[in-house]
Amino acid sequence: MEYVELNYNQINHQDEGVFLKFLYSTIFGRCILKILVCPFVSKFVGIVLNTPMSKPLIKRYVKKYDINLGDKKFKSFNDFFKRENKIEKKSKKSKEFISTAESRITCYDISEDLIIDVKKSKYSVEELIQDKELAQKYLGGLCIIYRLIPSDYHRYIFIDSGKQDKLKYIKGKLHTVSPISHDKYKVFSENSREISLLKTYNFGDILQIEVGALCVGKIKNHSINKFKKYDEKGYFEFGGSTIIQLIEKDKVILNEQIKKNTANNIETKISIGDVIGRSNTSDISSIKYKKSLKI
Repeated sequence: MEYVELNYNQINHQDEGVFLKFLYSTIFGRCILKILVCPFVSKFVGIVLNTPMSKPLIKRYVKKYDINLGDKKFKSFNDFFKRENKIEKKSKKSKEFISTAESRITCYDISEDLIIDVKKSKYSVEELIQDKELAQKYLGGLCIIYRLIPSDYHRYIFIDSGKQDKLKYIKGKLHTVSPISHDKYKVFSENSREISLLKTYNFGDILQIEVGALCVGKIKNHSINKFKKYDEKGYFEFGGSTIIQLIEKDKVILNEQIKKNTANNIETKISIGDVIGRSNTSDISSIKYKKSLKI
């Protein structure tokens, strides 16, 4: 798979990995996969990674991904994996749209029949959120997909100030979110996921969907009603995972490089809090909406 750094054009390549290729590209591998994607398997892995016996894995992981930990000590591998770092506030303007997570990002238009064409899979907004009436709100809008890999920082933030309504948690399987899985599975509508409605000051009502993945049985969202830009929304426990944002029509103008890269089937690597777009609404509209939230 190919990706480029934000604001650069050098194409980088990332291999899917021998194990994932075996699981998703061979008959025997897919037989094993039927067991691995069950939530109880990820739950068991999570229990092991929360124990002191998992600490030796930290050293190998740090070496593989060249992570600088300084003098920090951890009780278990999961304690290390969900570590909290200080977030640099790169956006100085309220109208700037920032990334919710360190990840590889792509973007897609939501068609007039509410279909999102992601790689080799087609998703309807309704099947993603399991709400036919709410899906209509995002007709002609924008879908942003943040794909986190194991080496990424697995905490994520609010991209604006506003109010949050937690809508639902949907139980499901736990496929990898790596592109190799999209050839045969509709990962985003099959995997476990949590859906929140973010009523933001500057970007309208954003539906945010955190998607669990292989060995990520836990999505940890904080119990927050009111939030500010850069506040932490939550985190994933071990593994790679995905965050999806559905944005209303004409609310956000996204970075042209991200759009161009997506059209060429290339991901854009971003850091948490990077400026990746701007609001397409007027200041008057934002003020009126802010007042309607009664914050």
